[in-house]
Amino acid sequence: MRTHIEIMGNIVNQVYSNALRISSTHHTEHDVKSLLKEIGSTIEVFLKEAVYKSRRNRGNFFELIDGLEELSVSSKSIHTLHQLRTSYNKAKHNPGTHITIMEAIRILTDVRLVLSEIKDLDIGVVNECKHEEYERVVWIAGWDHFTTSDTEISIIVPYEQDGTMAYIPTLDYFNIHWEGWDKITERFSSTNKLFMGQTYFPASTYEYISGMEDFIDAGVYTGDYRDLLIEISKHVDPIKEGALLPDLQRKNNASAMFYAVIYASCDAICEGKWSRSLEEMEKSVYRILEYRYAAPLDSPYLLKIVPEVVKGLKNLKASHASFIKGPKFLPKEKYNLLEKQAYINLKEMKILVTNEGELIVGM
Repeated sequence: MRTHIEIMGNIVNQVYSNALRISSTHHTEHDVKSLLKEIGSTIEVFLKEAVYKSRRNRGNFFELIDGLEELSVSSKSIHTLHQLRTSYNKAKHNPGTHITIMEAIRILTDVRLVLSEIKDLDIGVVNECKHEEYERVVWIAGWDHFTTSDTEISIIVPYEQDGTMAYIPTLDYFNIHWEGWDKITERFSSTNKLFMGQTYFPASTYEYISGMEDFIDAGVYTGDYRDLLIEISKHVDPIKEGALLPDLQRKNNASAMFYAVIYASCDAICEGKWSRSLEEMEKSVYRILEYRYAAPLDSPYLLKIVPEVVKGLKNLKASHASFIKGPKFLPKEKYNLLEKQAYINLKEMKILVTNEGELIVGM
């Protein structure tokens, strides 16, 4: 787990990197103001939650900053935070205000120094670990195949159909028993993790998906992606799956098998099955792939990916060999930032293991 100050520091570093990146490209005031709005709001929450331990939640940003004097924060740092506050308020409430990218970079540079001082002062709970909850939003859609007596489920990356895409961007897909669809949707709908129907989709996208032959319904899932994979996998019929045309079989989909391997590898580690013996570790991963993620072991992609991932994780630190956090799927910008904190970097597969024991996958 990371501390409050480490999380805040990472956010500032990420925004700082973004500011440097856009400074050399053509950018608008909106781009600059977006950076300041993100940092301003995040710092305000950080002060309330970590510095004041949620005791001054009714205080405004000005009062929160001024109150730092009583906690021995230097006048220079307080001045820096007031500069941030002023720029943040201008960016948020005054559309006519001009703020340059160089001003934003200077403020971000100074804010990094403020955080360093607050860390050294050990104020509030800034150096205590913070429990971070990660969620992921994906769409699921189902189609009944009457000729093969199965239901196809696609796990879809949220997108807007504007008429230019001739395909649905999918992360994974399954072929399950007919009765499995209702069981899956009922389980997650009952816990408010899944919301079914047209209401939750961009109109053009739902119209496109629902217009496909044999469509059942679609929904928006928010939660742990692992839980979704495991639940759907329970309803896969290997015999029916194997009878499908090769292009329709999940084992022949590279991304589906890659995600299954990543989850199975993390599961193997957390269940105490990590081993310096590559052969033993591979066996553990294959077993989990078969019984938990319904991954056919004769998949050509599994036979390639499993040895590569297992070999890459051979040098896990002792403290991470029995428990690893993840996988966490992050966009390119966040992934690139975390590369500096990784001691394992499998560049071709975009897999990192950080010093905090997080397994990160770049999207």
